Amino acid sequence: MSERRRLGVNLRRLVEDITRAYPNLARGLIRECIQNGVDAGATEIQIDFDWEQRIFQYHDDGGGMDAEEFDRFFIIAESSKDPRRHIGQFGWGKIPFVKAGRYAIIETRSDTYHGAMHWQDLEYWPVEDRHLDKNGTSITIHDVADDIAIDLATDKVIEAVRERWSSALAKKTVRVIVDGTLVEPQTYEYLHRRRIGRTFPPYGKAKGVLYFAKDDLTDNECGVAVNVFGQTVTRSLFGISHPRRYRVFGYVDADFLAESKTSDHSRFRKTSEWLTFQRNMRRILLGWLRRIDREEWRQLASRDMRRLRGLVRDLDSILVELPELTTVLEYVPEEEALRLHPRPGKKERKERTEVKQTKKWTRRKARTGTWAPVRTGRFGISVTFDGTEDGPESWLSGNTIVINHQHPAYIRAREARQLYYHELKCCANELIKLNSPVAGEENLLKVFELQEKFFLTWAEVAAR
Repeated sequence: MSERRRLGVNLRRLVEDITRAYPNLARGLIRECIQNGVDAGATEIQIDFDWEQRIFQYHDDGGGMDAEEFDRFFIIAESSKDPRRHIGQFGWGKIPFVKAGRYAIIETRSDTYHGAMHWQDLEYWPVEDRHLDKNGTSITIHDVADDIAIDLATDKVIEAVRERWSSALAKKTVRVIVDGTLVEPQTYEYLHRRRIGRTFPPYGKAKGVLYFAKDDLTDNECGVAVNVFGQTVTRSLFGISHPRRYRVFGYVDADFLAESKTSDHSRFRKTSEWLTFQRNMRRILLGWLRRIDREEWRQLASRDMRRLRGLVRDLDSILVELPELTTVLEYVPEEEALRLHPRPGKKERKERTEVKQTKKWTRRKARTGTWAPVRTGRFGISVTFDGTEDGPESWLSGNTIVINHQHPAYIRAREARQLYYHELKCCANELIKLNSPVAGEENLLKVFELQEKFFLTWAEVAAR
């Protein structure tokens, strides 16, 4: 009968394989340090790197470790963390502390224990020299390797902290100070906000905030940060295909996904918890973006109506004084219009409310090809908006002047806050084309004269 034997482990090879599993060892070092501090209840974390002496220093004001936890800290694949309360439970996170430099000094202090260890390669031993006067943990790494030192520059460390801990910084659950600089969360201007509070039975509850930015964000900036115990594991748009998805950012805390993350905390495995969460978040995002579209359309229609009302009012006043621009229009004086169509009484107005609203928000898609509101003046001329990237500034559709709000000149006028002048210029051009010949030098001079008369009359109307 053969003798039973226990499987052996090549410890040095195992440590090297775990080290290579980190895509960036410097970022892995920062992530593991801050996560351990957050798990210990730290409210302030300090990170410093001396480039000349190649010394990396970390300190937090957490609760520290007791003697048993500190001893287990130096055992690979051994962790005292509860996966239901902390993000790290594989016991691999301590590897970057010693592989980033030649050796490391780790000191911890708690209510029941105060100890320090010198850790070099595969060996560690106690250190008598102690520096901590309050509870917390301190890590000092000496002779940091050149390739890692480059990624420990101040700006790169701040970028790494913001990438993984932006939500915690925004909620002010922890302060991170890098080389004397307080790391502020990355913020963007937003138009809409929505809070999330959803229970996913039987897994747990997720809560957070979604934002809709004013402008499109980059691939690294957009997306919802999915946090597990404070750390951002991934940023995702959950597979939505909405055209304005690149304006979405925010965060959602889903601690029940702790056991679904991969060992390097970079993404989630396709567990039932993650798939359920992903499916529901997709529905939330799509529903929210569609509501934003409807709301912005209503606001745009309301603003257009107010501007069109003033535009048509000015056109009426101008055309009264420039009859040469009304030769082909069915002009009806206001007194004659009131005689032919008297204003309804109170009872009639009540009965015709729905008809009046329909007239106010007329939609001429069949005629003008647009869903924008149309405003009609007394001269039988209408003004509306449409969007065509390759189209002209404006055009006539029947007696309706259509202004192209996607034309570069319109966009430039909007940015320069000269939108009303641009729209009035489009109306003037279309009216002149409608009432003036298009050939001959004399007719061209007449066009210039009509333009000058039009805007001089507008200036007088505006002054009155």
